[in-house]
Amino acid sequence: MRSALTVHGIEELLIALGLAQLFEKKLHRIDHVHAGEDLAQQPDALQAGGIDQQLLAAGSCLVPPDRAFLEARCDELEAELAALSPRLTANVIHGDAWQGNLLVRSGAAVLCDLDQVSAGPREWDLVPTVVNALRFGFAAPPVQRFLDAYGFDVIGWDGFPVLRKVRELVMLAGVVPVLSSSPGIATEFARRMYGLRNGREDRWTPYR
Repeated sequence: MRSALTVHGIEELLIALGLAQLFEKKLHRIDHVHAGEDLAQQPDALQAGGIDQQLLAAGSCLVPPDRAFLEARCDELEAELAALSPRLTANVIHGDAWQGNLLVRSGAAVLCDLDQVSAGPREWDLVPTVVNALRFGFAAPPVQRFLDAYGFDVIGWDGFPVLRKVRELVMLAGVVPVLSSSPGIATEFARRMYGLRNGREDRWTPYR
């Protein structure tokens, strides 16, 4: 088993080097206007990111109060997203850019899980790294190095609170269809729901 120090060291490498380099030097430099018809036909990036009530409809084990809360949250965030003014120009984005979708081998990093690649606000690809740090208690310095390497402090942007709420909703809704598959997933889901309902900044733990 790897030690906590080793895991944290890998985490720092992925955050500070891999994602920022891939975004700033490669993916986000692709002009979405010339990226081809397939990309142009993709849904809006944030909708593709999980703001989709079809996920909630698939959750047969979702209790009515939780379903009502999440549906209301979807409606609330759709309105807030419509009023959002991105600071960065729109371009090709990954759509689900967290460390788990980054593969590193022999010093080279590549992104995987490309089904949500689309045109959209580049800020969206920066948010998962920050939200993961806030919710899972990752160290702050690697996150700051990640933002510095990219060249934009998304935390200081006035639209960040909206995208944070969207990302947290994605992290909840994504497991709704499989709540019955694991008591551990159901327990963590319930704990996260309680915190969101009550405006708490509790640390989350990964689903297991």
